[in-house]
Amino acid sequence: MDRRKFLVRSGAAIAGTAVINPLIARAGSSETEIPGYGVSGANPQPLLTQSNDLSPYTGVWGDPQLRHLLRRSMFGLPYTQYQAAVALGSMNAVVAKLLATSPLPAQPGTWCDKLNQPDRTITDPAKLLIEFNNKQRLNKYMELSLQGWWFEQMNKEDLSIREKMTLLWSNHFVTGYDSVKAPQYMYTYNQMLRKNALGNMKTFVYEMATDPAMLIFLNGNQNTYQVKNGKVINNANENFARELMELFTLGLTDPKTGEKNYSETDIQQAALALTGWQPTQTAPFIGQLNPLLHNTDSKTFFGQSGNFGMQEIIDMIFAKNGGYNVAYFLCQKIYAALVYWVPNTQVVDAMAKKLIASNWEIAPVLDALLKSAHFYDSNVIGSQLKNPAELFGSLVREFAIALPAYDGAEPIDSGKTDTQGSIIYTDRNPTHTYLVVAMGVVLGQDLLNPPNVKGWSGGHSWVNTGTFPTRKVIASLAVTNPIYFNGNAPRAKGVKLTFDPMYWVRLIPNADKMTSAQMSNALTDAYLAFDLGPIEGETERYVISGGLPEVDYYLDPSKVAQSAQVIATLPEFQLV
Repeated sequence: MDRRKFLVRSGAAIAGTAVINPLIARAGSSETEIPGYGVSGANPQPLLTQSNDLSPYTGVWGDPQLRHLLRRSMFGLPYTQYQAAVALGSMNAVVAKLLATSPLPAQPGTWCDKLNQPDRTITDPAKLLIEFNNKQRLNKYMELSLQGWWFEQMNKEDLSIREKMTLLWSNHFVTGYDSVKAPQYMYTYNQMLRKNALGNMKTFVYEMATDPAMLIFLNGNQNTYQVKNGKVINNANENFARELMELFTLGLTDPKTGEKNYSETDIQQAALALTGWQPTQTAPFIGQLNPLLHNTDSKTFFGQSGNFGMQEIIDMIFAKNGGYNVAYFLCQKIYAALVYWVPNTQVVDAMAKKLIASNWEIAPVLDALLKSAHFYDSNVIGSQLKNPAELFGSLVREFAIALPAYDGAEPIDSGKTDTQGSIIYTDRNPTHTYLVVAMGVVLGQDLLNPPNVKGWSGGHSWVNTGTFPTRKVIASLAVTNPIYFNGNAPRAKGVKLTFDPMYWVRLIPNADKMTSAQMSNALTDAYLAFDLGPIEGETERYVISGGLPEVDYYLDPSKVAQSAQVIATLPEFQLV
């Protein structure tokens, strides 16, 4: 497969991007501007692969396979983590390490334990408005802090697939801060995803269904049932019941027969069974069933009748067709995130059967997938586009860019107010905030705030004529423009990104003794998913050597920095 065929009508944008050396322009020449594949409305197809099941990989276990595994499992591959993986010695050992359990990270700050609610004792309308605005503003700063904390977890992860799976599930079991408006609930939700990311799928769905953020996001907290004087005074809200089946577990249709997986009556009856769940107002934040708001009448769901509640509804959903419908639907999402954005139905079928056979444990499915011949097929390697989180993780982690230490304490009350009398807060983490805002506002992946309940579209929607040049500019600034990120630039006040080109290049053993061609090959192997063509390879060699003959090659900070820019701004760097 030609990995250059991934842009969505971006050729003109590539050629128009500013560069620092005339030769670098050749990396964006017409040779690289082949139209994309899998574009919207073009009937995207699965990859053509030699293996189309979960048969174990028995081929050569070398650097290409190891780096592919690690890149797909994490947010970028730092050279030190690559070396740690090499030391493990085998595919089985590396996969075991990636799937190993570890303690959950500590919460960002003590503010996660208390909701920021306006003081209801205030009676003056003007003061009450200021109080409300203050709390909303404080919550917004805490949301930014939480987003920065999540990126910190991606940035600081060890050899582990857990953060990648946390992001995957956040785009499946979707909630969003703009609807929830409580950073404390969003933190609880994020940790719930992380806790269950590699665990039992049925347990996961139950904890997701009773999560405070989810209860608010899909109106589960408004799904109540009360009868007074013989009259029903609250009607069941069907939002969560519908999405529980349509988007979270079953999907619309049976994958084998094409028939509908559920009826409108099933939605209505499930909604009655799910009545009464409310988020707690004090820590620990959980969902609790209020019996006074729960319907105890008999319901008929999937042809069965009884006084069903949350657990029974979930059990029956997972039991449909022996569990296959749920397993297939969920495994499609795993495949799309870890292998290729257009699922291979035969491989997904094998994954679904594995999930059922493992009694809904996720880790055995990942273990089989990450050890399969299909996963290491030459057409799979380098076939995915990096989502913004993967792109930023690659930039920060692979180029060893240093960020200021994350401070999880509550945003600072500056002691100043705006013209409306509301408090002006000071962000403790301007660098992390800058990154997550750029990731969300500029590139379209707003962590903890997907665009709708269906989540981000993903796949090739991440790159288009607008986002590709922007991705190149961001990458270029990160590795070659320390003045812009020195903490004082007007448009990046307080932001500090430190790239040390000589530290970065010397992570590669014997860097000082290599020729420019050897160094170019080493950098390409370390930070790209596949070899460069002759034009791009020559550009990289030329830049790092300053155009000097091989015998006169030496490491120079400016040349190394320019070489880093070439790698970070190549179209190939967008692929994983």
